[in-house]
Amino acid sequence: MNALIKKSTNLKGEITAPGSKSYTHRAIAAASLYGSSTLIQNPSNSDANAAMIRACRQLGAFVEWDGKNIKVKGVKGYPHTVDPIDVGNSGTAMRIAVALASLATGRVIITGDSSLQNRPTKPLLDALRDLGADVTGIVRNDPSGKVAEYAPIFVNATGSITGGKVEISCKESSQYLTSLLLIGNFAKNDVEIKVKDTVVSKPYVRMTLEVLRKFGLDIESSSDLLTYKIKSQQNYTKPDEYEIPGDYSQAAFPLAAACLVSSDIRVRGLNPNDQQGDKRIVDILRQMGAVIEEDGNDLIVKGPFDLHGIEVDLIDAPDLFPVLSVLGLYAKGKMRLYNMPQIRSKETDRVAVIERELTKYGVKVESKSDEMTVHQIDLPEKEYVFSAKGDQGVTDHRVAMALSLIGIRSGCSVIKEAHKIDISYPDYLDDMAGIGVNIDKMESEASPIDVKPKNQIAPNMAM
Repeated sequence: MNALIKKSTNLKGEITAPGSKSYTHRAIAAASLYGSSTLIQNPSNSDANAAMIRACRQLGAFVEWDGKNIKVKGVKGYPHTVDPIDVGNSGTAMRIAVALASLATGRVIITGDSSLQNRPTKPLLDALRDLGADVTGIVRNDPSGKVAEYAPIFVNATGSITGGKVEISCKESSQYLTSLLLIGNFAKNDVEIKVKDTVVSKPYVRMTLEVLRKFGLDIESSSDLLTYKIKSQQNYTKPDEYEIPGDYSQAAFPLAAACLVSSDIRVRGLNPNDQQGDKRIVDILRQMGAVIEEDGNDLIVKGPFDLHGIEVDLIDAPDLFPVLSVLGLYAKGKMRLYNMPQIRSKETDRVAVIERELTKYGVKVESKSDEMTVHQIDLPEKEYVFSAKGDQGVTDHRVAMALSLIGIRSGCSVIKEAHKIDISYPDYLDDMAGIGVNIDKMESEASPIDVKPKNQIAPNMAM
């Protein structure tokens, strides 16, 4: 499916932010490993979370999705496997599934699509091996020429891991640390984790700790998030219910749109006190000149605003890069986004894809390995055709949503393979249409309308 996004002059109404994809990942994994019966309320219905559900089911958890809530009956530390596990495009699901599979018995293969098979995993696999797991990936050189390991990943599991002390590099992804924290309790011996360089995206680690502590785990962590101690075989408790907060990562797109055109919108369900790093979008938009009102867990925007470019350090919020890079087109001066060492190993090389798509319409872009500067431009009202595909042929959901903002502000934009937005925000196009964005969905020969019902995750039998 392609989407035709037409210039939209008046946005008005309400959007309820979808449940946080990141919190949903962690709640599903924790409930599957620790819980006896947990109801996860307001979960994300993204394709990425569907991949996590499939992986946890294959590892023995009983997961029921009714279209509104997720019920999970966990394995209490003893997963079993159905081989292989395919997590599609979800890097989080892959890395967590590898860790959970190390506690199982038997041979497990974890794989995914072509994009995922180019996302780094070696630091996690090294750490798991140090903890006593037998895990291997496909060995080849990474883009810098260093030896790396990628999916498919093979786990020869013996029912437990040894534990002990382990060092891990987290300069590529905080998901490595999340994966270790999830399983540390089930090691034969206490686990001590030391991060040997730095942790990117620290808010995601705090999110993991918050979820695990909700499940009764006692995890000691240093204030700088570089050291951790986990006592093995703890008597944990599970919550009967876990409510997922709204997702700032997804809410960033309607908030940005409302800053660009005449608008009066309310985005509901955003808890300003949770651990999401992407809640920084509110402060960033204010620094750019937007006026955003807070009303409890709602945000109110009445645009447009005369935005100005700023410099933003995105080490803890890399998923804001696509939306901010496009906002840079409409911000006076220039927008510099920097300190993003993980940005080129997301679903796509996001810097390369956005630079390619913007420069073909005359936007001045300057990029380095982990940063990009976008200069303001007066884009004419015309037709724009965008592809969010990377060099592996995978379409990046966040890049696609970001490019849709150009259509809303500047004219008629065709977003190719817009159905890939379902990876993180399946209701994005419908939600935006609901507040007045002019959107037409178009079938395409290369990307036909989905043959399966949208967002459907096959339910288990009733619990």
